[in-house]
Amino acid sequence: MLAAFFYALFLSHPVSWCIRARRISLFAICTGALGGAMATTLAFQGRYLVAACFLTYTMQRGVPEGSVKIAFELALLNIETYALIELLYMTIPAFLCGTMVTALVARAFIPSAGGRPIQALPK
Repeated sequence: MLAAFFYALFLSHPVSWCIRARRISLFAICTGALGGAMATTLAFQGRYLVAACFLTYTMQRGVPEGSVKIAFELALLNIETYALIELLYMTIPAFLCGTMVTALVARAFIPSAGGRPIQALPK
């Protein structure tokens, strides 16, 4: 759900630029590609923070006199170390996915690109 929220947030501007200009520009495609990569990165970081909070809670139950701040930092350090590899593998597909989503959604709403014109609601 977090990834879908970030995709909607970051890809709404490039798609609306294309719809207003009635053409698909390279700038909008590149902005959409970067938005797709950022949405995936932020979704992964949100998942890592939730996992670190869970590990901190688990560590505090085992050693209640320990520092919560230190436990959270250690949990986050462990997760981020191995998550960096996963994030590097996911960046290129996320970049390409942002490119394709921006182009396909913009194309669907632009009449000259083969999309249907948006009709007003009947009164």
